[in-house]
Amino acid sequence: MSKSASLQTLQAFQEWFLANGGQHYLWSATILSSRSFPGSALPQENLVSPVLIPGLDLLNHSSLAKVAWDWNGSTCSIKTDGSLAAGSEIFNNYGPKSNEELLIGYGFCIPNNAVETFGLGFSRAVSRHVQAVKRARRDKNEDSDSQKGEIILSDDSSQVAEQHWVRLKPMTPTEEKSSPGQTYHEFSPHFIEHFSIVLENRREHYQHNTGRGSSAWGSSQSEVTFGTSTDLSRNKFHVLNALIMLLEKSRAEIRQHDTLLLNKRPTNQRQRDAAIYRSNQLTILDDTLTELNQTLNAILRESLANGVLRLEHALTIGPKILVKDFRSLLHVALGTRDPQKIRQRGGDESAFTFWLCGLWVLHKTAGVDDGRPFGPQLASWLDFLGRTYDHPPRTDDELPISQSPSLQAIGSASDPTGDLSIARSYLKAIDVTIEKYPKSLYKNKAIITVPLMVWCLNIVREEVVRCPNLTSEGGEEEDEYIIFLENDRKQP
Repeated sequence: MSKSASLQTLQAFQEWFLANGGQHYLWSATILSSRSFPGSALPQENLVSPVLIPGLDLLNHSSLAKVAWDWNGSTCSIKTDGSLAAGSEIFNNYGPKSNEELLIGYGFCIPNNAVETFGLGFSRAVSRHVQAVKRARRDKNEDSDSQKGEIILSDDSSQVAEQHWVRLKPMTPTEEKSSPGQTYHEFSPHFIEHFSIVLENRREHYQHNTGRGSSAWGSSQSEVTFGTSTDLSRNKFHVLNALIMLLEKSRAEIRQHDTLLLNKRPTNQRQRDAAIYRSNQLTILDDTLTELNQTLNAILRESLANGVLRLEHALTIGPKILVKDFRSLLHVALGTRDPQKIRQRGGDESAFTFWLCGLWVLHKTAGVDDGRPFGPQLASWLDFLGRTYDHPPRTDDELPISQSPSLQAIGSASDPTGDLSIARSYLKAIDVTIEKYPKSLYKNKAIITVPLMVWCLNIVREEVVRCPNLTSEGGEEEDEYIIFLENDRKQP
């Protein structure tokens, strides 16, 4: 059915609905959603359906009201804590509800709502994927525990919710006094754990499934914080960056909407409530992003100590011969050595692939630890890659063959036709560079082959983390790609 035909059908149904009592249904549904009480409010046990209590539903909501319900047979009394002045309004307390729930269910918002949340969530397909992963890992752990003779407790934590949230965690008066102006973000239960599963690369997924994974987010984790550099892993770093970009996008959309309404003051209560809702949402996003960006900046300030490799580092730090020859190669292949220009031209992946290729050649010949800072860390990372992904094949004939049906296949071509074409184009750029710089370490044709370039290309794709550019506000073109140097030091 075409789009126009679908719209005509929808319009015809709307006309039929309104002509056949639809207005009465909408009125009834609105009354039920805005005035009903949960069945648990009544003394009957196991009553789950909503109920209407005429009279009591006239009371408005106040989050400060302290009330108690007292049933005596079929008579209900509401008692409030404190005195009431003559003529003052009596309030009920609907419970801790976000403005989204208040707006949808009751038609109003509360300025500076203390329990306001910003909604997050997974699609049904993503939730099912996470649930399948958790169940498989739980079953594997139970099998392992049963073989050891340990007691197995039932666990339903594999259930994955689709709806999640982030909020500003309420602070006690003592906390507010000790940390004036400080706010703390808090994500809904299991969100960070499940989000980390979604973002696992194939290496992390394989290692977690085989019980050899690096430290992951716990099921009780509700904040994105790190204690020391050893707490950090590629997956955790990925979660931090992905959350920043996700929340930044949501904030930009709300701000864009507010910009369109810049010269339009709310003219009715509905518009005023919508403005309150947007304002509270921005408060959550602003404060949460401030904290997440502070965490990211702290990591980037000590990049090398935390195992975070930016393109700027590859161009300036590390083995002296690699830095010199890598810069020459980029000048020939990409026409620039400037990291910002490389990013603007979309050359991050190419640059890191060239860098890893040269690093591997040096690792197999002279060694990468030439006494300069960062050398030992690079050597440890290369050993880790060699063990994790297996060494790259030496000939084109070996390229399609994976030495393991699980992890080692990552080093092979994921898209044989496309990856081979890219690898051969990289080799052509290296050949042109060698003609101009014949002493370059990239002249080692015994090591630098098409299979090696495919291996390096796929490892870069797996290990890279997309990071927002914090120096300026902008779109996706200003994000940068960073390699996290996972190694045995970060393994349990």
